Amino acid sequence: MSKTQKLLTNQKSATKLKKNDSTTKEYLSYILYLAPSNLVSGINVCPAATAGCRTSCLNTAGRGRFSRVQMARKKKTTWFRDDRESFIHNLVREVGNGIKLAEKHGKTAAFRLNGTSDIDWETEIRAYYPFFYEEREDAIFYEYTKRPDLARRRSPIKFTFSRSEANHNVTMGILRDTSTNIAIVFEKMPDLWFGRRVIDGDKHDMRFIDPANVVVGLLPKGDAKKDKSGFVLRNEVVL
Repeated sequence: MSKTQKLLTNQKSATKLKKNDSTTKEYLSYILYLAPSNLVSGINVCPAATAGCRTSCLNTAGRGRFSRVQMARKKKTTWFRDDRESFIHNLVREVGNGIKLAEKHGKTAAFRLNGTSDIDWETEIRAYYPFFYEEREDAIFYEYTKRPDLARRRSPIKFTFSRSEANHNVTMGILRDTSTNIAIVFEKMPDLWFGRRVIDGDKHDMRFIDPANVVVGLLPKGDAKKDKSGFVLRNEVVL
């Protein structure tokens, strides 16, 4: 892959981020899209993926339905697999450029590096840039994750843990032991879920502005509307 090709997409062209600008003008958001799960041979960028989340993945939503976009994501993933140092170097450079552009417009840069992946970016980046996050305290980093090790970690990254059909017990442990927010896809969104207030996560993607100790409710989209795995909670009782 050409090392001059951009890795990050900003909210002007990323489907997931377009609602952000209508919610608040304070942030300039960026997202990194890779080919999810094990679509690229030799690497699985979603180690905690389940059958339900693979079926319901938004990889093909919005511009992702175009073959050229899918090819670009696969090339990025191949680059990450084959030349990690170069990939990280370019990613860090683009983050720096994004911060400068945001500052130029009087905004704060916010980065979601797992648009369609679930990589431990803190470990990956610190392997080459040990003080990356400390030197960029003026920026925001946030993620959804199905990895309990990340959801429980004290980190400069704001994590929201994602429930799936296969991690209910882990989800309940996160709910019981932490104030980490939990994202759940509901057929019909309740007001409460096991005592936690449910907020509408479809209004925007900026999980870093959510209050702590809530459930981020999402409605099924695309193939998720036909889910029968349990990934989408149906007829959920409010508890």
